[in-house]
Parts: sequence; C-alpha cells; structure tokens
Amino acid sequence: GLINLKSKYTKETLKYVFNLIDFDNFEEKKKKLIERGKIIIEHQKNHVISISNHGKIINFEGYKSYIINTIYEPSLIEEYLLELEKYKDVEIFIMWYKNNDKFKVSLRANNSSTADLSIIAKKYGGGGHTKAAAFILDNIDNLKYKEWK
Repeated sequence: GLINLKSKYTKETLKYVFNLIDFDNFEEKKKKLIERGKIIIEHQKNHVISISNHGKIINFEGYKSYIINTIYEPSLIEEYLLELEKYKDVEIFIMWYKNNDKFKVSLRANNSSTADLSIIAKKYGGGGHTKAAAFILDNIDNLKYKEWK
C-alpha cells in the first residue's frame, strides 16, 4: 500500500498528527467553527444585498438581465439576489470586474431562464455551460446591451 505502517517514520508522523488533534474537544471546536462560518456567510450575504443597488436591470441578448461590477463569486451573487423579490424575474445575472487590463465577465442564468449562456459567451469569445458561462473583454464597453423597458 501507499502507507507502510511498519516504517519508523510513518509511525512517528502519525503520532505527531494525532497529537495535534484535540479529540476530547473536537465536537465543541467543530460547533464553534460552524457558528463562525454562519456569521461569515451572513455578513457576505448582507454585503452582496447592500451592493445590489449599484447594479441595474438591462436587456442583454433579448433577456431581462441584471449587471453589476463585483469581485464576489458569481454563484453567490445569483443565489443571494434571487432571494429578493425584485430579482425573481431576472433571467441572466452578469457580474464583471477588471483584472489587470482585461474585463472578466461571468454569466449566470436563473433556473427558469431559457437562455443558453454558452452560446452567448461564444459570441464574445468565451464559453461555458447552459446556465453558467464567462468571457474576457479588452473593454467593458464592448459588452452590448440595451436599457430594459
């Protein structure tokens, strides 16, 4: 096998690792970590919702879309914003940010959307899946959209 338990070094290494783990207080420490994680997630969610007012509703490729400049993970933006009533009918979430001299654009589709984001991303030189795709632009002004009416 990969581990030779007869080896002097393997036994010493395992003994060292097991000494690092406080098994007596493991459950208590695990609960504290979970609680900290919940606090972080709640803060992140509140921050995403608060910055959502900086985005806007647009017509992108014929779909009601929401565009925002953000460094947050696109899936988090979509997940948190879909909890808000005013974004329930948005079909595509567009998140972009500048990285060096390029603009990274991520697309996420609402589950009920009929948009195929892989096709849209290909138009801009990118790729992806039906419900999640991305591309890179030299200039964010190259992203073509209209005002939503």
